[in-house]
Amino acid sequence: HKSLANIRDFEIGLRPGEKRSFSRDVFFISGRRSKYISTRHLSTISDLFPKYRMVTIKDAGHWVHAEYPAETAQYCQMFLDRDT
Repeated sequence: HKSLANIRDFEIGLRPGEKRSFSRDVFFISGRRSKYISTRHLSTISDLFPKYRMVTIKDAGHWVHAEYPAETAQYCQMFLDRDT
């Protein structure tokens, strides 16, 4: 993908204490049983991605898309169809 370099180098070139944020819409889908996104991460997510949206699937673990493919597709479609 043409934006891969920008994503990969997001934090490169920053001075200590300097923060960068991504100003476009970002969508997270988390599984409540996963430890990869927890409430302690929300302030960092908000700092880096101020326009983020998140849904949590209560019975899912880390592999949300594999455990709940229909729900994952539905939430992704809702995000893509939203009014911006």
